[in-house]
Amino acid sequence: MPSRPDHGPRQPSSVTSTAPSKSRAPSLLQPRAKAAPVTDTIASTGTPPSKSAASSIASSSAAQWKRRPVKSSLSGATSDKHTIWLIRRTLCGPHLRTSGESDESKLLPLENLLPPLTSSNEIDLQLYAFVAIIVRETLKPWYSKISVDHDFTEEVVQVTAHCTRAIEQRLKNVDVQTLLWDDIPRLLESHIKAYEASHTQGYLGPMARDPRHIYHTIHPHPALSPFPDEAKPDTVIEQEENEDVYRQLLVQNTLAALLPPEDLENVCLRTLVREVVSEALLGKVLSERLCEGWFVMNLITRVAGSVQERISARYDRTRVANDDGRPSPPDKHSQIRRARPGWERQRLWWQSWSAVSAFFWRILHLALLAGVLIRWAVKTLADTFVFPSPAQEVLGEKGGPPPPPRFTSPVVAMGVFPFISSALSLPRRKPWLANGLSSLKTILLTGPGQIGGQQGPIDRLLRHAIPYAPSPRTLSALLRDARATLFPHNALTLTSESPPSAEEQADAQAECAAALLALVPAPLRVLYFGTLRTDTQHEQVVRLLDVLQDDYCNRHLLFALLELCLVRVCPELAVE
Repeated sequence: MPSRPDHGPRQPSSVTSTAPSKSRAPSLLQPRAKAAPVTDTIASTGTPPSKSAASSIASSSAAQWKRRPVKSSLSGATSDKHTIWLIRRTLCGPHLRTSGESDESKLLPLENLLPPLTSSNEIDLQLYAFVAIIVRETLKPWYSKISVDHDFTEEVVQVTAHCTRAIEQRLKNVDVQTLLWDDIPRLLESHIKAYEASHTQGYLGPMARDPRHIYHTIHPHPALSPFPDEAKPDTVIEQEENEDVYRQLLVQNTLAALLPPEDLENVCLRTLVREVVSEALLGKVLSERLCEGWFVMNLITRVAGSVQERISARYDRTRVANDDGRPSPPDKHSQIRRARPGWERQRLWWQSWSAVSAFFWRILHLALLAGVLIRWAVKTLADTFVFPSPAQEVLGEKGGPPPPPRFTSPVVAMGVFPFISSALSLPRRKPWLANGLSSLKTILLTGPGQIGGQQGPIDRLLRHAIPYAPSPRTLSALLRDARATLFPHNALTLTSESPPSAEEQADAQAECAAALLALVPAPLRVLYFGTLRTDTQHEQVVRLLDVLQDDYCNRHLLFALLELCLVRVCPELAVE
């Protein structure tokens, strides 16, 4: 391995070794100032996880597909305590592994031991957990037989840090809003339409073609060509070879665009990183697991469960704030009042008066609510004329750099709205609603005043209402849920077991449908499905999720999404 330049001494560690070490991150690639460091809550890096976690790791692999409760995952393998323990144990080297009797205050935070990956400590913690799992499961088993030093792991961490910081820097010049609200939804809409066209054939005779073959004909991809026909083993072998070559070329060109020249000159390191990323990440994770329909269902179920728990927690906090929980004092004179003559007549009179009073206050509340909504609408429409136009946004602030590009087309014409319509099958289930929304879109874009067109009042309002990118907290939660689903108990080997049976896959799809139904209010469910029966609603949602069940079609979609994101971040990859 080539030696790295010295960038200054590292803070001495008082845990097990007093020898000074060197900072691993080059000064030219350091990001902007980070937030307060994440508190290291683990008491000892040498203490293994609890016995309950160890026993859960030894559980049968047949139940790995089932969704685990979000609370148990947060308190188990995906909690910050176990995540920090995993990162220290795998990436920080043996000189930082202290005994169980060491003091927690003597441990340095991870920000002082590892180079930053992004400008957010929350995201760094989850990304380093992914890196630690990949290094522990793919590199250390064979590298430990060659050498016992920790230099190779540090080199891999440095290469990862260079790539992530380069991606973050390039994202500042990417129109993230257009990517999230237009480009990706259009790909998803195209996948839904191609799946429905390939799986709804009018001819069911003996000459009917495989729906997968029809889908591949509609959306051909070089990595998945030729169509792997089980009756022709040569096509299966050729397709697997083409996919391997495609993954290696994709990773090689991406590393050439992101890595600095000194890392590109290290052929051995570059080759090893390319093999690890192409085989472990793109091969085992993306091509073998993320494309599986039952796996996608489990991931959606986990994310929906997290959202449902956040909504429930917010509702509970509001209810506790409005109600102190103290029981009402008992009415000691209720029996005495009931014994008086004329009590029944007074009770009926009070009930009538209470109904009239409740009706009056309800009308008053509705009037106040209507006034607030009208005031908000007028104020919002007035403020839209004050919002800067896209041409003014490009100029940026005086004396400062221009902001990143945002929304090169009107928001009303974005692909997210047709995608929602296709995902919910509105043209088939509610044609009047789909046609009405399409007419409204045409009126906003081409009608009088073009208020929904580029730089129109509604377009400016929507552009400023939509955030530029998800918050670090949201991304951190998504990465944590993805890690809990991809790597149960922080282990890559558990995901390589045999897939679940057909009954278990059907149960996963039913559970995903139930989780999605729980997020929709009851009035909207009745309005969309046209029935009050929950079992009928559940069956219809299960049928809507059929577009994610075919692994071969999902592989086309995942490769297309990967190429789209890489081309937006590294435009030079699209140049032939």
